[in-house]
Amino acid sequence: MPQVLKGTFPRLDGAEHLRYRRMLARDFTGRRADELRPRIEQIVDARLDLMEEQGGPLDLMEALAYPVPSTVVCELLGVPPEDSPLFESRTRILINGRSTPEETLRAKEDILHHLEGVVAAKEKRPGDDLISRLIVEQVGPGLLDRAEVAVIAWLLLAAGHHTTATMIGTGTMLLLEHPDQLAALRADPKLIPGAVDELLRHQTAMQIGMNRIATADVTLGEHTVRAGEGVVCQLATANRDAEIFPDPDRFDVTRTARGQLGFGHGPHQCPGQSLARVELQVALGRLITRLPGLRLAVPAADVPFWHHLFGIHGVQELPVTW
Repeated sequence: MPQVLKGTFPRLDGAEHLRYRRMLARDFTGRRADELRPRIEQIVDARLDLMEEQGGPLDLMEALAYPVPSTVVCELLGVPPEDSPLFESRTRILINGRSTPEETLRAKEDILHHLEGVVAAKEKRPGDDLISRLIVEQVGPGLLDRAEVAVIAWLLLAAGHHTTATMIGTGTMLLLEHPDQLAALRADPKLIPGAVDELLRHQTAMQIGMNRIATADVTLGEHTVRAGEGVVCQLATANRDAEIFPDPDRFDVTRTARGQLGFGHGPHQCPGQSLARVELQVALGRLITRLPGLRLAVPAADVPFWHHLFGIHGVQELPVTW
């Protein structure tokens, strides 16, 4: 199976990794995410308008969960919104463990070829977006080449919509299966930011272990990991650590779960976590407020979940009605 991330900056360490993250830092701060909140609210409300117009039952993933983060990240990057379906479909091929090597390679080539065209267009007519800024600030002085800009854009598109989309879907399902917690959020919307972190903790999107090599001897509990030895860090397991989160299997929207590790930890933690939190807060908050009769349209046992190469946990479809 081709390593679709091979050679990209998430696989780098130290100064080189930091150099790329600094290029992107200003677009993914907490302040920038808050500035985007009104636009995210508009995007969510537009999708909910369409849902109400269409009526249920429908697939929440297609109607809301995928379009919202995909539209947000496309606007942030400066990618035309009509390109969003192409990126969504190809990304699903890349992260689906049942895709063949040929399908995976073709999907990656489709995305990069299309983004190279976007980069070329932005070079001729830059706008107020991340791709244009990278061209002016990084390609112009020779710090990046055009192909690297396309790869960075691809990584941000993939990371910026699929994990958030699956959390919108999985979070909605979890709330519908816990009506007492859903009622608590409807009664007190101020709980929603904390509830999002509890959702991220309880339903950690990245279920696969993070493979790492120890660079120095370190003692963990009664065990010593020697320099050069491999370790596997399970984020989902850490998020159910009873010493940090008492009664960890219980879903509780009043819990203080800000220390959850759904976005990772350290230098490689997700750069878009502030934006993802705002998207989840707005999407889930608006959804449960505007559709008070929201419910699953099929038995919970019939809701399909993804089987992913990268171990991303989430619902594949979520049939709902109201």
